[in-house]
Amino acid sequence: MSSATALIAWLEAAPPDAPIEQAGATAAFAMISGHAITAVLESRGPRELAQHEQRLLQSMSTITGHERCGTLYAGGIPAAATTAVLLAPRLPAAVRATLGIGPYGEASPGTTDVPLGWALRGLGVRREPLGVERTPGGHDAAGHEVVLRSVARLWLDRPVAIVTERVYREFLDAFPDGSVK
Repeated sequence: MSSATALIAWLEAAPPDAPIEQAGATAAFAMISGHAITAVLESRGPRELAQHEQRLLQSMSTITGHERCGTLYAGGIPAAATTAVLLAPRLPAAVRATLGIGPYGEASPGTTDVPLGWALRGLGVRREPLGVERTPGGHDAAGHEVVLRSVARLWLDRPVAIVTERVYREFLDAFPDGSVK
């Protein structure tokens, strides 16, 4: 089975009760590559939520979230561009501090290049797949070919984030026989 097929299966069929460290995209990238996953953030900060994001986050009264956009790397290989829209008040203070997010979604001093999946480890956060699609021939603004797009909602006791991963061909080509175990 190719790493693309294995990754799609993993992202579509995350066990509903499995914690993010066992069922998240970051964990899948680590298992496929055999490398620790690192993140490089390109932007972060508060932004207005769209109505569909408010519905998905079950928070129609909240108009501002915190957005993190960056790239995940497996070793030195870019694995995926990621976007996470978080509701800061729903995150534990220690997680916000690790991610450099203030209590109301503002950027604050602190560690920021930590993958969201790693910051949420041990909390029982679950990943609910919302869709995975192949995107052959698509490219992002940096010129990387994007071959998969995945969207998921992360839950603590209620939704805390919507995450989107745009997986790069370069990652799958670097680990063609990789599979998610």
